[in-house]
Amino acid sequence: MFCSLSNMDDEDRIQFILSTRSKLAGASRSDAIDIYDDIAENYDKHQLNMGDDYTYAVQCAKYVMCYYSNQLSRPTVLDLGCGPGCVGDRLEQMGFDCILHGTDASSRMVAMATRKPIYMKTWVCMFERQHDELETNFYDAIVMSGSFVYGCIDHKALPEIIRITKIGGLVAIVSPADRVVMDTPQGTLDSHVLEHVANGNWTMKERRFITKGEGEYDNEVILSYLFVVNVDKASLNGLSYYIDNGESLPHYGPQTIINQKFQ
Repeated sequence: MFCSLSNMDDEDRIQFILSTRSKLAGASRSDAIDIYDDIAENYDKHQLNMGDDYTYAVQCAKYVMCYYSNQLSRPTVLDLGCGPGCVGDRLEQMGFDCILHGTDASSRMVAMATRKPIYMKTWVCMFERQHDELETNFYDAIVMSGSFVYGCIDHKALPEIIRITKIGGLVAIVSPADRVVMDTPQGTLDSHVLEHVANGNWTMKERRFITKGEGEYDNEVILSYLFVVNVDKASLNGLSYYIDNGESLPHYGPQTIINQKFQ
């Protein structure tokens, strides 16, 4: 196990949390789980303090809002690799009404997400194979906020993600760019994503690089994907005003914690 954070001050905790990102690049799956278990509570405090600056979760939440704001009253969304519930926090702050599920391989991260009223269902899961308990064509949207990296959730999960997403449903992936384009004996994660595009399993609506501002993870570059599962291009017209027209996604103000469970 990694060292406890309980005796660190806030700044030291933040630095420790940021330092774990480099460790994950070469970590085994079990080591990665140990890292996330150890930092779960403090990670949650850190991401909440970052508010709108936590780009991974904010971008995923905005994708879902833009896609479903005028299409469904309550879409069913899976936060895959949910951590302590970062995406759920942003969806709740934005006032978006959905049925949100969350799963993660770290039991302590899942415990943090479970405390949040917006998550209707949470469970611990190593998501890398077919899960027969999950229905085909079930989720309206699946989001992955920073979790699509080797050592966490990788390309082996993509067929299952596609299977359990409804036809015409949304898959949003926002991850560190260096980890997604990093070459490995298994190939780059980016190449596996694009292979599913070539095979017609999903249609890529957006693939773009986002550079975070100074002071946020040392100007880290993020790679953001948006896919629609098993639909032809004609069906994508009007998907999102903000995305189709290349404009900035809407900015949401300072975070507001809403202690209310949607009925």
